[in-house]
Amino acid sequence: MTIRPLTDIAEFQGCVALQREAWGSADIDIRPVTLFVTQSHIGGLVLGAFDQDRLVAFINATPGIRNGRPYWHSQMMAVSKDYWNSGIGSQLKLAQRNYARRRGLRLIEWTYDPLESKNAYLNITKLGAIVRRYYVNLYGEITSRLQQGLESSAASEHRRRHPARAHTSRYPGAQKTKSRLRKGRPTASSGGISEELPRRLFCRRL
Repeated sequence: MTIRPLTDIAEFQGCVALQREAWGSADIDIRPVTLFVTQSHIGGLVLGAFDQDRLVAFINATPGIRNGRPYWHSQMMAVSKDYWNSGIGSQLKLAQRNYARRRGLRLIEWTYDPLESKNAYLNITKLGAIVRRYYVNLYGEITSRLQQGLESSAASEHRRRHPARAHTSRYPGAQKTKSRLRKGRPTASSGGISEELPRRLFCRRL
């Protein structure tokens, strides 16, 4: 597997196709080619994972300012269904961190849906991200088949450039959630949203 920055229109068109495959979103929620072009020209980054010549996953980041310092907001990751559960997601996140280090950035921030237990495991357990903020219905109604019928509330997670450490005690019920993840138990019931776990977490990389 080769991971490298994407730079041309054809590659960005591949990112559009991956969004449709992985997320099943309507066109209104698809990030367009023009966004990826802009991100790559204003200090952001679009990384792609290739299996030989085939683009099988991507992750993108937009530059921002927080507390007077530059950082990246990691906006989206999409992986071809043929490569789900292959570890590409964590490889892309770590590659993104390495590129941030090269540019002197100390912070990457992103959101994720904690009701997707695999996302929670990736972000908190594998990447050691720290949950900082929680937003109710942050993105409004979304069309992704994976999240259909659910609000897009969000919690914020971050991770800085230093070695990963998991600090999940900063939001309600975090220790119970962490324990469930370790035991392989679901973090929310199928009947609705658990009070101890918000709909979406906003995270930063450490």
